[in-house]
Parts: sequence; structure tokens; C-alpha cells
Amino acid sequence: MQYFSDTVLKVLEETEWSLDRNIKDSLVISPKKKMFLRAQELIYNLGLLKLDYLGRGGHKTIYFDSDDSEISKNMRAEAFGSDNYLDPSLINEPDFEAIENFKRVEIAERYIDTQLCHVGFLEDDMGYEIYIGENGCIYLAHGDEPVLCSLSYVDFLNSEILSDKF
Repeated sequence: MQYFSDTVLKVLEETEWSLDRNIKDSLVISPKKKMFLRAQELIYNLGLLKLDYLGRGGHKTIYFDSDDSEISKNMRAEAFGSDNYLDPSLINEPDFEAIENFKRVEIAERYIDTQLCHVGFLEDDMGYEIYIGENGCIYLAHGDEPVLCSLSYVDFLNSEILSDKF
């Protein structure tokens, strides 16, 4: 069994996260979303959370905008500088999408030849989509081509989050 580091636990505890968190019944999952076992584990545990922390290169934010709820839509808007996905200024943002882009997931899957589930967005100076593969590996993509980042979401957070101070 893998465990979160003390640093990650501190960042998680600053949100609505707890050891027994399971938000399955609160999610608005599209029938198009591929919800295999590893994806369910991550989304039910971390979905709808926003993590602010110090990582390599400075302040970063992870948005676990993993469903199509109002919360996730507004998280996506926040990554574009707005607090509401209905903000008219977002119409001019070519990369903003209030709901998950399943075509983008399919394109990413072709690059690595495995099934993926979009689970979030990593905001730093560039921005990366976060995917989990059927095998539990975490992939990051800036654009269409995902890159293997970690062998599990626990390892990903443990290596990504260096401090809660930024």
C-alpha cells in the first residue's frame, strides 16, 4: 500500500479531503467518460479538490476537475482567471472548455496506446492535462501527446508537492 507523504497530507487536509473521502454520489459523470478501477479510485478520493502548493519551479495548483459538475466547470474557469464558467470573457478563450473534451482524451490515448481517463489539470507556467491510465500510471500532457509522469497518483503527488508554503 502506498501512502501520502506528510507534506501531501498537509496540503490535502487544507481542503475538504479526509482519509475516508468518497464523493462517488456527488459526481456528474458523462456516459462517455471511461471510469475504470484506477480512475474511480483517484476520482472518488480526490475529485473536485483544488490543491495549492509549492512545487518545482514555484507555486502550482492542481484542479481535480474530473467530472461535469458546476464545481468542475468553475474550476476550469478559474484556471483561465474567472470564478464562473458562464463568464462572457471566456468565449474569447480558444482553449477554455466547460465540459470534458473526450476527443482530446482519444487523441492522447493513441499516443500511448492505452486507455486513459482525464482526472485534472496542473496549473503552472504552462498548464498540463492530467490523465490516469488503466495501469494506474499518471500522464501529463501539454497539448495532445501525454508523457509518463509517475507510476501512481500517490507517487505523483508525493514527488510533485514539495511544500504547502508558496
